[in-house]
Amino acid sequence: MADAIECFGPFALDRDRRQLWLNGSPVFVTDRHLDVLLALTRRPGVIISKRELIDTAWRGAWVTPNSLYRAIKDLRETLGVLPDGGPYIETHNRRGFRFAAPVERRPVTDVTSSPPAAAAEEATDSDRVTLPAMAQPVPEREDVGGSLI
Repeated sequence: MADAIECFGPFALDRDRRQLWLNGSPVFVTDRHLDVLLALTRRPGVIISKRELIDTAWRGAWVTPNSLYRAIKDLRETLGVLPDGGPYIETHNRRGFRFAAPVERRPVTDVTSSPPAAAAEEATDSDRVTLPAMAQPVPEREDVGGSLI
């Protein structure tokens, strides 16, 4: 859905702008890791094969499964745990990975005002979330979570 974000726990994921937010603040995630997260949140509760995740994130480049495992590990560190203590991303041996949290898709109202956490509390229409505008893109950092091809 265009102009919508996906909300899970304290996170908001804007697919169109390729940005993850935590309580209204942008969170740095590498492009490949973000592609893995987008694939998982697109179908929450569904086990997605390692092959599909690799094909989605690395777009045909030859990589070992270790690149995917590293991406999952880094995403788990970024996301933390669910309120029940379980991971946001579950491993299903020999089958793939599953996004365990419920994902709620909400339309974006205005990308220039308050962050998702504040907007959710103040909104009269609880189905809408407002994201802050990004003055500049989040810079790429070589020291965080990137997998080499």
